[in-house]
Amino acid sequence: MTMADTDERTTEDKRLIQRYVLFELPFPLALRNSLPDWDQPPGQEELAPEIYVAGEPPAAVTTRLIIAKGGGTQGIQAFGELEGGDPYGRISFSRVCVRYHIETTPTAEGWDGDQLARAAVTAVNRVITHYRDVAAKWILSPLSVDDVAHFVIVEDYAAHPRHTWFLTKGRGPLRMGLGEEERAREEALRARLQSGQDVPFLRQLHLAALSHFDSGDFRLAVVEQATLFEAWLRRRLVGALRQQGMTEDKIEKKFQDPKGKFLTITTIARELVPEILGKNFVKSAPGHAWQRKCVFVRNELIHGSREAVSQAEATAALIAADEARKFLAEDA
Repeated sequence: MTMADTDERTTEDKRLIQRYVLFELPFPLALRNSLPDWDQPPGQEELAPEIYVAGEPPAAVTTRLIIAKGGGTQGIQAFGELEGGDPYGRISFSRVCVRYHIETTPTAEGWDGDQLARAAVTAVNRVITHYRDVAAKWILSPLSVDDVAHFVIVEDYAAHPRHTWFLTKGRGPLRMGLGEEERAREEALRARLQSGQDVPFLRQLHLAALSHFDSGDFRLAVVEQATLFEAWLRRRLVGALRQQGMTEDKIEKKFQDPKGKFLTITTIARELVPEILGKNFVKSAPGHAWQRKCVFVRNELIHGSREAVSQAEATAALIAADEARKFLAEDA
């Protein structure tokens, strides 16, 4: 497949046969080339078979290892991967192509650009996550559509020329120069770095949950969000007990049972929250939603009764935990 044949469409048979989505990863996957070189005539090299990616819908993925633009770090050129991983494509990166055959995947025919890009990134993320496992490249991470930003869409028809178009998915408009917002952010950054303080732990958990969600790892997004809520609630209750004048030793024992074992988050929510904050949290609408949409899903993942979480479930879990924190942050 070359990128040159972008002839105008005709009015002949317009049956869509296949759709391709091409984009580049920010790192290499050390796999045999299965995607043809765009700049070379077809048939000039022996290519590996497509990678079949099962799922709903299934997809065929091809890859090609590319030397990093500008010759890589300090001009180094190598069709390979740095030992330990090359997560920023300093030496090389991979170009990928996701193919959808319309006869076997008819839903792909009606997708708009956003749907097509998201489906393609989801398929490639399956390749990345399994490659990360089998190659022990834990430094690699799944991508979001916004991470990729630029997509090439190619469509093959039954009896009229191939159509190629481009899709750009940014996180927002391009901003030129440094305005007041950027300058204020820089000053805050400088002040923090001079003080030696770290990013607060709860903030890091929050950012991790959002990052997992954005990259499509909905399981970890739920786990991180549930952990964030538990860590936040403990700090909220400890702070309230300190304001009431309780000693640190008594506060610590407050979160333990008579045998010295730490209370579970559901026990804390059911027993300590009403006692300390004066709110019957678990019987409230935010508390009920938090249990059902966040805690129960997290527990099912941890204890093995489920292995997958949908985007809708992850969204509901993040919202429920956020609303529960807002509810408990307010004074009774």
